[in-house]
Amino acid sequence: MLIPGLPDSVGLAVLEHQERCDGTGYPAAKLDSELSLLGQLLALADSVVAIYFNRLLPYGRGWRDAIPIIERSAQEYLFRAVDLLSALVRRSDLPVASVVSGSAVTDFLQQFHSQHERLQCWFDALKGCLLEIGFTHRDRRLHSLQNVVLHLATAYKGVVAQQPALDRQLVNLMEQPATEIPQDLQDHCLLQLEVVFHLRRLSLMLQQYLAAGGSADELIQSKLEACFGQISGYLEQSVDR
Repeated sequence: MLIPGLPDSVGLAVLEHQERCDGTGYPAAKLDSELSLLGQLLALADSVVAIYFNRLLPYGRGWRDAIPIIERSAQEYLFRAVDLLSALVRRSDLPVASVVSGSAVTDFLQQFHSQHERLQCWFDALKGCLLEIGFTHRDRRLHSLQNVVLHLATAYKGVVAQQPALDRQLVNLMEQPATEIPQDLQDHCLLQLEVVFHLRRLSLMLQQYLAAGGSADELIQSKLEACFGQISGYLEQSVDR
């Protein structure tokens, strides 16, 4: 049904987005890279809305805080769309919220530092196990788990890797009566929460994979079971993050 006054490009974008959402791809069956620019922007905007309501709003964060997150996944969302939406939000009058301020800063930094160390151990355990088993097993479900950990290693390298400079910055801030947190550290905090979300999702995927029977290869199965036993504690702690 045509809507009077609605540009054809907008109608096409809505159609493309609907095809992506319902998973059918009918009738165009386009890849993401083949979508119109408006279609790409609409898909990205939909993701930003989900990120905001599910992972930012509960922590008192604002719309602007979604930008560092989507920029880490610029390749997934197609770079041009990310550039346009980032520029739009940064030039807007949307307020910039602080993660925490005043007397709560010291306790927050201590929790942040502990979470950072826990996150690294969690990621290292998953990465070590999922990459050690190799990629010749011909198990599509297992390949999907490996793809997630490779994406995290690439897109969030500055969060999941060892960060001596960050550790020093945190220690220095905790040793002095800081009343506010530098912007770069606030951005890192948001990205760290995003990585925890993805690690939790990956861990649940591994749990479901094992519950469904796991790998036909006994050696791979035993390694995956040992890995899940190692990370199960992190998974439980992440519920109240």
